[in-house]
Amino acid sequence: MNALHQPPFPAFRRRPPLHFAKWAALALCFLLTACDRFPKDPEGSLEKAQERGTLRVGLFENPPWVIPHEGQAPGGLEPQLVQGFADELGLQVAWHEQGAEDAFDALEHHQLDLVIGGMTQKNPWAKHVGTTLPYLKTRSIIATPTGEAPAQNAPVAVKKDSVLAALLESQSYTPQPMDDLAQAEGAVAAPQWQAAALGLQETGVVLQQKKHVMAVPRGENALLMHLESYLLEAGKQHSLETQLKETAR
Repeated sequence: MNALHQPPFPAFRRRPPLHFAKWAALALCFLLTACDRFPKDPEGSLEKAQERGTLRVGLFENPPWVIPHEGQAPGGLEPQLVQGFADELGLQVAWHEQGAEDAFDALEHHQLDLVIGGMTQKNPWAKHVGTTLPYLKTRSIIATPTGEAPAQNAPVAVKKDSVLAALLESQSYTPQPMDDLAQAEGAVAAPQWQAAALGLQETGVVLQQKKHVMAVPRGENALLMHLESYLLEAGKQHSLETQLKETAR
């Protein structure tokens, strides 16, 4: 079955322990401020979503993480995860497709409950919103049909306008920008899931690593921890990178 049309990840019965540092920070908050609820959403994001019966999700296009479909639910890895999370809470999802800047502005003003778009831990909006712990780590690599690494200064195909071109040069390779990496005949620089979808083998050369997150309104810890717990369990029970590879095909 094509990954774009697979059902969402299921609701999970058991969840792993949450990150110790975040529990410790919230415990300190509880002791210092005599919080009467733990964890707590100052603006009541989770409680209000449950009252509405709807999780408001902003998204911006970034295949294969998020693939908008006009007039229907979006495809891609992250909408599947979000739909599974909403199912666990017994909520419907209201999808709001918009540009990244508009989505984060709406999130900051509590007009959305969650924003997705394949963002990483280093996204420029992180200081204005809350982000989950990384739920998936990805690598950009050099891959070839045989798995043999190219010689220094050898040409390596790379997507046009990709930041990987500069990283290739920094490791003494010659970037060859292309519109379609499927047309490349030799070495390719790409995310691991994309290289796998192209049928290429890893060479052991890693150009870049990224940690992927989702965003919620800043300070809304109850919503954040419920989401983190779901994502961690999804990562344990499914190969999310394999799911990306299937979506990219």
